[in-house]
Amino acid sequence: MDHDVTRRDFLRCAGLAAASTLAAVAIPSAARNEERLNVLFITADDLGLQLGCYGETLIETPNIDTLAAGGVQFRTAYVAQASCSPSRSALFTGLHTHSTGQYGLTNSGFALHPELHNRTIPNLLKPAGYRTGIIGKLHVAPEESFQFDLREHNTINTRIDADPAYRISRQSRYDGTPVRRAFDTFANPPEFELYDLRNDPVEFNNLAGKDGYQAIQKRLTEALFEYRRQTDDPFLDPDFVEKIDRRGR
Repeated sequence: MDHDVTRRDFLRCAGLAAASTLAAVAIPSAARNEERLNVLFITADDLGLQLGCYGETLIETPNIDTLAAGGVQFRTAYVAQASCSPSRSALFTGLHTHSTGQYGLTNSGFALHPELHNRTIPNLLKPAGYRTGIIGKLHVAPEESFQFDLREHNTINTRIDADPAYRISRQSRYDGTPVRRAFDTFANPPEFELYDLRNDPVEFNNLAGKDGYQAIQKRLTEALFEYRRQTDDPFLDPDFVEKIDRRGR
């Protein structure tokens, strides 16, 4: 079937909008009345393997498990950056984070490069005859540049002490427990993190710097820096880092 946006073009544009829920609802264009693909993209901050389809037994996720059963389920996946806004900017644009301009969180003053304002997934789908909607968190700037037809936003305070779960973890009953340790790590992350996700899927035991893991950490670190060099990561330039640091203050 001849669509305005082909399957190949759509996949080339990356992984849709990084919202809590993005629904692109197909409507017929004025020129033709052909059926289009409907697209639903769901993402969640800091979600690990805590889904029934990945073996979770305590947390029940029947609806997502049903989606997984009827589609393709990946065992290996990556995000562009281990930070909210930069990672979402990559999903919206299909570019490496250091190419989008969204180097840090929106609440630190970072935003997409101007030339990308009209090259995000909802803005590309709209002229192709789609109606798009977002429910929940956007967290990529400038938000007004995204041409969603429907917006249902949640007001989100990004300070960790505004997180109800974090405040609960401060209670004395969690002293010395993995819950307290997990939130302490989240609030004050170490410089390097290395986890055995097969035996430690919730990432409680940081292996970075420990005996027996230095060689693995060195190999992964060198591979990361080589990747950054190959993709022209501007953060390898100390002057650029200093400029961005001043901008984010």
